[in-house]
Amino acid sequence: MSRVGSGLLGGFTPFEKTPFPSLSKASASLFFQDGSCVLGESIGAQGSAEGELVFTTSTTGFQESLTDPSYAGQILAFAYPLIGNYGVSESAFESFEDKIRANAVVVKEACAIPSHYASRKSLSQFLKDQGVAGIAGVDTRAVVQRIREHGVLPCALETWRGSLAEKDFASKHDQALKKLKKFDYSSVNFVELVSEKKKQVFTPKRIGHRIALMDYGAKASIVRELLKRNCEVAVFPHSAKAEEVAGKDFDGIMLSNGPGDPALLTKEIAELRKMVLKKPVFGICLGHQLLACAFGAKTFKLKFGHRGANHAVKSPDGRAFVTTQNHGFSVDSKSLPKTLEETLVDCLDGTNEGLRHKDLPVFSIQFHAEANPGPYDANFFFEEFLKMVK
Repeated sequence: MSRVGSGLLGGFTPFEKTPFPSLSKASASLFFQDGSCVLGESIGAQGSAEGELVFTTSTTGFQESLTDPSYAGQILAFAYPLIGNYGVSESAFESFEDKIRANAVVVKEACAIPSHYASRKSLSQFLKDQGVAGIAGVDTRAVVQRIREHGVLPCALETWRGSLAEKDFASKHDQALKKLKKFDYSSVNFVELVSEKKKQVFTPKRIGHRIALMDYGAKASIVRELLKRNCEVAVFPHSAKAEEVAGKDFDGIMLSNGPGDPALLTKEIAELRKMVLKKPVFGICLGHQLLACAFGAKTFKLKFGHRGANHAVKSPDGRAFVTTQNHGFSVDSKSLPKTLEETLVDCLDGTNEGLRHKDLPVFSIQFHAEANPGPYDANFFFEEFLKMVK
């Protein structure tokens, strides 16, 4: 009998289709659209999840990644083999509501006994408390290689307790494939699911500037970085109108990161067209893509996206720095209007990483200036934005 799995089950060849594998040690399985699967050990909550399987190369910051709203609708596989060794703290959340935003988690080894002075719980307990399922014991290197070869993959995670008969596993397999046939990541407006419903205001001890932040799935670190710079930050839901955001109460506008296909956000793009004519604007990640669309540019889906804390970008003058990235779509450089200037490109694939308007105080970057996790090479873009703000 051919076997499917890895790690926990002894280094078997992954992704074989049939017959079904030995189930004696497994308590979870990751099913792919082509009928193949990977066995492993259940961690976190019991249950099932579907999503677009993506990977991150970050070696630290698992909590920040899991709570990043940009991972909504996705199953997150960590390329680094040991996750959770320093535990979950109370200060490393990136969603405003301290929620895990990834649909499910895939790791090689989940540390059961973390060691760190700020640790409050293990990765598995964190997932369980938030009702999120995960799978461990998976050869994540093989998973990453498959994604790099085939692109992001629709997957379904199933977990179970105790031993599972082969006929019951076959039933789970068939049910998962039915779900995956209907799954279409690009058809779902995930911004609606993760954006805050009401306006929130964050005030520093001393107010220098007042900034409006459009929440398309904003990371909390964007607010923290602005507060450090004495900015009062008003966080607006994605549906906010330009008249409110670009009014006299604010000195500048920031456009946040977020999940999903920017082409679906036609209403948000229409409001942006009005905002950019009234205030200085700085866009990050999805905000960068929406800003480009507001001026008439197009976006496209990357094969497997840019995710992790080691992506180098460069400017036309040869300056380069390392950035944190998390996006599956990119601005098409060939579609840029004459009013937009390309300021940065990815060092590996040459895709667009930055834009600036030639006449208006408007610019954007495809990566995360706030990092978390990752290097702070790009932190200076917050200063660049505040220089434009009067």
